[in-house]
Amino acid sequence: MNIFAKLSRSGTSTATCVAHVRLWHFIASVEEALHPSLRSQPLVMTGAREQGERILDANDLARSLGARTGMRVAIARTRIPRLVARSWNYQRGEGFRRAFRTLAARWGRVVSVTADGQSATLIIPVANALERAAIFLHIQQACWRELECNVVVGMGPTAHFALLAASSCAEPGFRYLDNHEEATLRTIPVASIPNIGRRTARALVHLGVPTAWHFLQLQRDDVRAHGGPTLARLHGYYATDVQPLPFRQECSPLVFPSTTQIPRPLSVAA
Repeated sequence: MNIFAKLSRSGTSTATCVAHVRLWHFIASVEEALHPSLRSQPLVMTGAREQGERILDANDLARSLGARTGMRVAIARTRIPRLVARSWNYQRGEGFRRAFRTLAARWGRVVSVTADGQSATLIIPVANALERAAIFLHIQQACWRELECNVVVGMGPTAHFALLAASSCAEPGFRYLDNHEEATLRTIPVASIPNIGRRTARALVHLGVPTAWHFLQLQRDDVRAHGGPTLARLHGYYATDVQPLPFRQECSPLVFPSTTQIPRPLSVAA
């Protein structure tokens, strides 16, 4: 059973939720932290030359001008004449990853950390919108102070909802989602649901299921008939009204920061 299934079927409590914390454009952020002058320039990070100098990551300024992950640097330069391209040293980010894992352990009970060390799923002791905003500010301030990186924090009653909330954020900030957040779920394309491939997403849109909200309203038997048992199992993780998870680990006290060192406005959607 995968970790999402374990989380979705765990015990009951009214004082916790699952959070998925992701460092915002980690590779570009590390380079900017090491060379602060790059924050004012359109920056892209590339792989080795034998990989064709494709873009691994880009900062927000470069993305706003048309740079995209996977694009060739030569094509990006035609769109952005003043583009700055730097080669990524994989060992350079290891210290940042270790520091992030250490920080995550202070916020709650860590359930998993992705293989690249840039995202963590954890259980945190919060019960309402005000506490969710407080923990987000706590996490953002810690990451900016220790790593000079912004974060995206997705929260929900299960790990799947937390991951969906994080993946639907278009800029640093946080979002809470559960199966009652109709207005927000209607704005999320079905293709943005984690673990749904492009081909499956196109088929669902063709069947009249364009958004995450429409996906959750389907009957499980209909999902199984059109998408098979794997998609039906994924649908079940979202559709089941699961209670929040128990919290069994002490974490550092939450305090509202007196000064928040955040270099850009944040979106907060509770």
